[in-house]
Amino acid sequence: GLVTESSNPSADQLRPLTAREKELQELRQFDQDWRCGPCSISRLQRWERAAQHGLNPPREIRYMPFSADTDYTHCLSSDYPL
Repeated sequence: GLVTESSNPSADQLRPLTAREKELQELRQFDQDWRCGPCSISRLQRWERAAQHGLNPPREIRYMPFSADTDYTHCLSSDYPL
């Protein structure tokens, strides 16, 4: 994918996504799948829950660098406090 921010993008805005941006995009898509469980648990917990229930979550999500980096560990909804 390419990064675009307007209908008349500059060369900077058409740059290819970095590996990190691609991973975070995949994680956000995973977050939006309500079948995998609530976003009140970590992404890794959601992935494991989905696998346990036979939902075949994306395998690449399981092997992403879940570490202290909250961009990887916290669900999309954690950006929006209740």
